[in-house]
Order: sequence, then structure tokens, then C-alpha cells
Amino acid sequence: MLAACASSGPVARRDPNDHRGYAADAMRCSQASMRMEAIKVPTPHALSVVEIPTIPDAGRFTACMDYAKWPVPRADTAQYLKVSTVCLNRARNADNADETYADCIKASQLSIELIPNQ
Repeated sequence: MLAACASSGPVARRDPNDHRGYAADAMRCSQASMRMEAIKVPTPHALSVVEIPTIPDAGRFTACMDYAKWPVPRADTAQYLKVSTVCLNRARNADNADETYADCIKASQLSIELIPNQ
């Protein structure tokens, strides 16, 4: 049902001038891309397993941003993740985080584009 509401079907892309939610999606993707390390912690009656985020996975981050329909690079996903992290830090306290993040990504000189689903 939701796909029927999209402007051009289930693979509709975003308007390149509309940056609403860009920084929020980047933050969510950054958190979702973290690799987790399971640590066993002894307790009085058993061992508990605690998962601790270690490092982000650039491929997961790029796939997440593509899934959210934002432009992503075809290559060098590690550089994209680094630039995105810097841009998120800049956008964190900005009045308009989405525009600040988008401007920072544009200024990074990364070759980003939309990857068509095939």
C-alpha cells in the first residue's frame, strides 16, 4: 500500500533540492552500520553477553543511505563514511542540520550519484 503512495512507484528517488531528513538518516545509518563485539561479563549466577559497538562498516553505511534514497558514491565507501562523519559533527549544532549536512557533503568533492536499482 505504501508503494502505491510513492510518487513514481516503489523505487522513487528524492528531489535533489529537498534535504529534509538527510542528517537524521545519516545518523541512523551511522548507528546501524556499527559492527558489534560480544563481550561476556560474569555475574553472580551466570555469564551475560553485552554487545559493544566497535567500528562502523562503510559498506553497510552506504547501503543504508542508498536504501533511504540519498545519493551515494559508486566507489570508495570508506571515504564516504569519513566525510559523512565529519559532516554530521558539523551539522550537530547547526540551526538547519539537514542543509548543513547536505552542503558539507557537496563541498567534499566526493563523486556521489544515485545508483539505480537493477
